[in-house]
Amino acid sequence: MRLPSIIKSLLLLCHMVAVDSRATDWSNINGGIIYKNKTTFQIKGVNYFGMETCDYVPHGLWQHPLTWYLDFIKSNNFNVIRVPFSQQWVKTSFLDQRPDPSKVSADPSLQGKTSVEILDILFDECSKRGIFILLDMHRLKCDAQSHELWYSLDSTEYTSDTFFASWRTILERYSDHPSFHAIDLLNEPRGLTEWGTDPSRSWNMFVESAFSNIPDYKGIIYVEGIDWGRNFAGMKKNPIKVDPTRIVFSPHVYGPSVVGGTTDLDERKLHAYWYDIFGFLVTQKRCCVIGEWGGRYEGADREWQDKFVDYLLSVRVPGIYWCLNPDSMDTGGLLANDWTTPQEDKLALLARLQPTPTIVEPLLDDHATNVTSKRCKCLPTMRNLRGWSPN
Repeated sequence: MRLPSIIKSLLLLCHMVAVDSRATDWSNINGGIIYKNKTTFQIKGVNYFGMETCDYVPHGLWQHPLTWYLDFIKSNNFNVIRVPFSQQWVKTSFLDQRPDPSKVSADPSLQGKTSVEILDILFDECSKRGIFILLDMHRLKCDAQSHELWYSLDSTEYTSDTFFASWRTILERYSDHPSFHAIDLLNEPRGLTEWGTDPSRSWNMFVESAFSNIPDYKGIIYVEGIDWGRNFAGMKKNPIKVDPTRIVFSPHVYGPSVVGGTTDLDERKLHAYWYDIFGFLVTQKRCCVIGEWGGRYEGADREWQDKFVDYLLSVRVPGIYWCLNPDSMDTGGLLANDWTTPQEDKLALLARLQPTPTIVEPLLDDHATNVTSKRCKCLPTMRNLRGWSPN
């Protein structure tokens, strides 16, 4: 097909401009994520977990090399990976933690590497494929999945100060990386966390403090709701008062295979519930991206996910699916239990939710040995899957 001359010129210009991506290249304008203040970025995301556990490495590297998974992600047009980690790792062993060799047995190139070196390689390999990384503070302690607040109630080891110090440490290393997208401030606050005016418990006050306690970071911050990340209803009385171009509201929403008792699948009731907990933000022109959603995609859960996609399409909210890994016990993954066979029905569902993800095809400087060295320039060609379009 012959392209109009103006489109050819724009594409050529995009190829010719050499840039280093960095945190400040991303913003939220009029409820949409913008890359480099030019192109609306259509997210198609997936979670890839393991580094937040006491394995300190993405899972499945005992079955395939890291690049195998990234090629799978790229081939299915995902452009963002949400990568969880624990504060314990950053706070206590950031530079010298080494995963057990058995956890990377299928990838000889990672044998003997530290966890942070493996994360460096993950960033570098994503850059080669035009994939961006959303870093997620998923746990305080690597062996304690449950936490209610941003500090530990049973220890003085994890405080608000150590929380922000850990973010400053990891951002110093990655915020200027070509594949860096943003940060997810804290995974699934719940329990004692509330919307209100008590600084020891109020999620809205804590989020506001985060923007000043990570002063050198000027990029996007994904912010979840309370009640396991899903609920933003408290915003109606206690709104988060921060720079609106830097915040993405990121609820976690699950159905029957994760949330017990989800039995009423009446579409009108579901839509009313989703509107109440996060959909109202869309009407306020707030930027929303579902940070986690998913499930077994069978029986009632399949019906729930189909209806959730219908709702997200109606309000034009993208999502980051949980997850790539099959070892998520209550959801399964995009790969079957053999870590190899694609779950085609889930992939078809995600293609329906985001048929036109932004495609980024960076070219790396031939003289750069790796991206983390910051010696390379990326020449990103950004286009919609059905045609490149400027904002």
